[in-house]
Amino acid sequence: MTLAKGQDGVFKAQAGEGSYKGVAGVVAYTADSCDVSSRNGHTARLVFGAAANGLNSYSSDGGGAFGTRLSGGGGSGVMNWIVSR
Repeated sequence: MTLAKGQDGVFKAQAGEGSYKGVAGVVAYTADSCDVSSRNGHTARLVFGAAANGLNSYSSDGGGAFGTRLSGGGGSGVMNWIVSR
């Protein structure tokens, strides 16, 4: 998926029907065509784990060029990941 400056994107990870294993993974976006060219090539990452039973876990980093924020991710597993300058 390619996101333009200021554009929102939606990512959904969901366990298979009838599965009680939960889901886990990594989402990574690599910057290109930034207003500040020194940010190009840096990758912002979100690492997530949503357990079928137990605690969900989330962490993120901005690759040294971007700020990141996480909100939500409670019992429903729905959360917001914000990447900014």
